[in-house]
Parts: sequence; structure tokens; C-alpha cells
Amino acid sequence: MKKLFLFFSLMFVTLMTAQTEQGKFMLETSVIANNMVPNTGLGYTSEKDGVKVFNIGMNGGYFVQDNLALKVGVGYGNTRYDGSTISEVFSYRVGLEYHIAGYVPVEVAWTGSDVSYLNENPSYLSTQLGYNWFFTDHVAIKPLIRYDVSLMDSYKDLVSMGVGFSYYF
Repeated sequence: MKKLFLFFSLMFVTLMTAQTEQGKFMLETSVIANNMVPNTGLGYTSEKDGVKVFNIGMNGGYFVQDNLALKVGVGYGNTRYDGSTISEVFSYRVGLEYHIAGYVPVEVAWTGSDVSYLNENPSYLSTQLGYNWFFTDHVAIKPLIRYDVSLMDSYKDLVSMGVGFSYYF
């Protein structure tokens, strides 16, 4: 019985790590529950006072070795009030993501934004921990928690939670 359990455990880990082998790619987007974070994912909020915030973005990665991906991401955000644009935001993200056992991604990245109305744009050192739940051979849902350390005195550190959607090929 122990041998059978060990066999299926090893087979499970082998199948899960096939998506994170050297030479593979990934595309992902996420929904983060914090509009203050430089966002390279999806988001939309509508406030009672008529302010609407929209964001769209995507991250991509290349596995430079088994379980280690070099990632880049871009995003665009728009804040509107009464149909007029108040601000536009372009966000960026560059980092490394290591997959422990193929399904627990740990990411360290430099992230920031270019905000149309600010003289000093936010910049962060971002750390993120998630769990990839592969419901097909190539598609995963990733609940995540992220901690962003501000690299500038005029901005605060941020903690965020969210969910990511990833495609591995």
C-alpha cells in the first residue's frame, strides 16, 4: 500500500511539473483586491460618487530552467468621472517566479506605474505567493497573496490578495 501511495504521489508531482519545464511559456492575468497596486491584471470598480476605475493587463513568462520563470507584465488603467478621463496609468512588472514542486509559485518582482497626473510615480519590490490548481493540463487558477514594499518614501507598503488565471504551453 505504501508503494502504491508513493507511486501515485510521484506520478502526481511529475504531471504537475510538466507545465514548468525549461523552455515552456506561460501567460497569466489576475484580479487583485487592491486598486492602489500597480496592476498588470484585470480590475473594475465603480464608486457611489460616479468614479469608475478600469484596468486590463497581462503577464508572460519563459521557463529559463525547470520551475524558474522570467516574467514580464504590462497593464493599462483608466479612471473616469462623469464620462471624462481623470487619469491614465501604465503599469509594468519584471521578475522571477520559482515553482516549488511545480505548483507553489513564489515570485519576486520590480513593479511600478506611470500615472498621468503624478510627478513621482510609484515603484515597488513585490513578493507573491500562490498555489496553482491545474484543472486541465495547461490551465491553472492561482489564489495568491502579495506584499509590495515601496521603494519611495512618498508611498506606503501594500498587502493584496487575489486570484490568477494561467495558461502554460
